[in-house]
Amino acid sequence: MNNKKSWKEIDRGRDGQRSTTPPTVRRVHTPATPRGYKSDLDKMFNTGEVPERFQPVMAELKSASGQSADRQKLIRQARLAEASADFEVIIRQLIADYSLPEDEELLIRMLDLDDEAMHHAALDILLEMEGSRPLKKRALLRLRLDTVLQLAKQSHTLEVAQMLRDRL
Repeated sequence: MNNKKSWKEIDRGRDGQRSTTPPTVRRVHTPATPRGYKSDLDKMFNTGEVPERFQPVMAELKSASGQSADRQKLIRQARLAEASADFEVIIRQLIADYSLPEDEELLIRMLDLDDEAMHHAALDILLEMEGSRPLKKRALLRLRLDTVLQLAKQSHTLEVAQMLRDRL
């Protein structure tokens, strides 16, 4: 007697074991209306205010990523600041409360400020960024570095600015 099963018998056995119920799909959100959801998203990204429906998600993101919403809000304000004085106040608060982001545009803009300590902080991060990946705004950075090299008084600032200028 042959105890081996044919492939047809094995296949029929598998078909019988399969579940006919579809897998459960978990929805990320259930907005009342798409327009309301979109307007809440627009409100959050434009003004920085977090609508009630997103507060639990933001709390999870805050604890999971280690980046606080307040830090992100300061970074957004710095990007949008038009006046140099406003930008400097926001950057000082960002430095006092958090670390500077690896944001090339913000760091280059810091080189326009009239504070060598700010230049020092921005140059250190820019140098690290250049070591890991090429910077995108090289021409703009070269101009700022030329100015920093002319005006810098501290030797460390001069050294870092020259090293970064040589890499570009």
